[in-house]
Amino acid sequence: MDGYAGKGHQVLLIDDDSEFCELMTDYLDVHSFAVSSVHTGTAGIEAARRQEYDNCRIYQKSCQ
Repeated sequence: MDGYAGKGHQVLLIDDDSEFCELMTDYLDVHSFAVSSVHTGTAGIEAARRQEYDNCRIYQKSCQ
């Protein structure tokens, strides 16, 4: 992301791994993104209904 700043863009991060959410939030915060993270799909839907986001990232564990 060299030279690019999020300029306060709102990002919704959905992942059940709270450590990963914390890592991504810290990284995106450095680049001026405003990050909200939740840990279930249901919570993600509720968050998206309450607020408008510029971007939504959903991560899921691969099935093996």
